Amino acid sequence: MAGTAQFQTGSPCGIGTNNDYAGVGEEGSFGCGSQGQFWVVNGPVTINTGAFAGPVTNSSSPRYFTVNVSAPPSGTFNLQPGVRDLIYQPGLQDWNLALFKTFPVTERVNFQFRAEAYDFINHPNLCGQYQSGCSVGGFLNPSSSQFGMITSKSPLARNLQLSLRFAF
Repeated sequence: MAGTAQFQTGSPCGIGTNNDYAGVGEEGSFGCGSQGQFWVVNGPVTINTGAFAGPVTNSSSPRYFTVNVSAPPSGTFNLQPGVRDLIYQPGLQDWNLALFKTFPVTERVNFQFRAEAYDFINHPNLCGQYQSGCSVGGFLNPSSSQFGMITSKSPLARNLQLSLRFAF
């Protein structure tokens, strides 16, 4: 019997759009593959765990996080502390399990039966911004109707594999 488990926290990201509010002709980087300038955060950020059973179809759909933000005033940068890595995206869990049984035929010849299960508990991993294999809308874009919404899950799915190995 063998197994592996992988756990990752989500990447930290900032909130903003790719607008040049400061008027300097340059856009900064939020990390997470986004570019633009940070928006001003007015109040605390709340991560809403366990609220994703409903459909993601309109502005009243469940959100991964809620926060009150506003665009920075024209001609300025947002120098507010703590806006760079404000939101941690959803994390990842991956569980793999393998079972092996060897059947000897002679001293040097044997058969080995192998049963392997990848993501064997079939745990759904929610998609945030720029995660491998994910397509997201405006997860971190406050001007998007999908701001703060999880719109998909990762393509990681349960796979089972059975094999018989002959060793000589």
